[in-house]
Amino acid sequence: MLQQSLRIRVSYIGLALILFYAYDFFYSVIEKGVSNEFIAKVITLLILYTFYLIACLKSPQKVYSAGFIIIIVSALLFFFTYWLYPEYRRAMISMPSWNIWKSVFTFSSGIFACLFFQMFDDPNKLRKYLKYSGYFLFIWSAFRIRTAITRGGFLRSMENGLLSTNTYDMALGYRLLFVSLIFAIEFQKEKKLYAIYMQLFL
Repeated sequence: MLQQSLRIRVSYIGLALILFYAYDFFYSVIEKGVSNEFIAKVITLLILYTFYLIACLKSPQKVYSAGFIIIIVSALLFFFTYWLYPEYRRAMISMPSWNIWKSVFTFSSGIFACLFFQMFDDPNKLRKYLKYSGYFLFIWSAFRIRTAITRGGFLRSMENGLLSTNTYDMALGYRLLFVSLIFAIEFQKEKKLYAIYMQLFL
């Protein structure tokens, strides 16, 4: 009886969801340890999708084809755009600052979110793990802002491969938008916990 009460129930899909949405945080931590961007990305994605595959094996009835169909349809739309509009090909494939491989069809991009969402049949559990993701992303965002203040701006890789310093970072803005939405929902449920954030950012 004591062993049952002490056992920690692990939600593999919950951990996978946290890793997916807080990918930037965990990638940054691992990258600090290995000092190699590519290896850090591989390690982070391996951990993320290992939890996802375990969740699929443990609950195969929750795996639906809808998520995979969305990904395939999106890939086909990009293919038709590539085929019909040759002038877009360089921007889609080979631009170093943005291309579909780095921004769209990478396993940490939003197009794969449907794989995780469809495995939750309880909206309260989904909200709980999104809230945890928000905590990690908020910490990551705070460090990004602190680093930018220290450096005098946000570093960005330009099309020619050189780095430039900008006064804004769209990626950070989108992450904070996600955090704001999650915390706004939580603010409606538990006003005391998120009042400070709401006053500062919204």
